[in-house]
Amino acid sequence: MVLIPIFIGMILRHRYQHIILLAAVLLWGASCSPTAETKQVVLKKVERVVEEVSNVSNPLDLELNNGEKWLVDTEMHVGILNIKNQLANFQSKDLVDYQLLGDRVGDQIKIIRASDTMKGQAHQEFHKLLQPFLELKDALVMATSVAEGKALVINIKAEIQTFYTYFQSK
Repeated sequence: MVLIPIFIGMILRHRYQHIILLAAVLLWGASCSPTAETKQVVLKKVERVVEEVSNVSNPLDLELNNGEKWLVDTEMHVGILNIKNQLANFQSKDLVDYQLLGDRVGDQIKIIRASDTMKGQAHQEFHKLLQPFLELKDALVMATSVAEGKALVINIKAEIQTFYTYFQSK
């Protein structure tokens, strides 16, 4: 398939490589399928996933505070930690569980935003990080398959790692 090298190239340079890898695998799987209808369905899903990934802001725009991590309020850090704990051992074969997990992540994001007292550049950097959380949470709530839910959980976990790269509790 001609599209496979394109997806591999995207994987090498795109932050949300897990979703794109999943899309490439689905596309490859469809190419092995005997029906053209199946290929079209999978191709449409792949295009939707790639479009959603393209719309996610790039948290790589984050900057450190003169080479140091930004300090966040304890309450904000606890909110991130709560999300991390909710995702840590989450496994389900039920789509509704993934959607409900998205709601719980959203509840924590609301708590984080309500406790935000950061100012200046630290505030701006934190909101650069928070935007992908919001978008991934929304996508998780609206997930249409368990596979999509799993991919989104992986990407939320990646955002948590990004948090710990750029931020620490006071």
